[in-house]
Amino acid sequence: MGVRRDRLNLRLRLKQESRIRNGHFKREERARRHNRLLQLMKAGTFPYTPVIQSWLSAELGKPITQITEADAKEFVNKG
Repeated sequence: MGVRRDRLNLRLRLKQESRIRNGHFKREERARRHNRLLQLMKAGTFPYTPVIQSWLSAELGKPITQITEADAKEFVNKG
């Protein structure tokens, strides 16, 4: 193999290791964010802030315009 292929293999291996290492941090951060936004939902009223709306939309898997107050309450009680 040539030098260019060796550098490519090294770069691919480093990217893979970095992805594994950073994945653990991201998983922990997602859990913290989930808990934080759930607490904000419990404290607030239905027309939530855009940050909560975006997160809730992703969690429920549907656009915010289709999410009703009942959906949000059910999610809070479940989570």
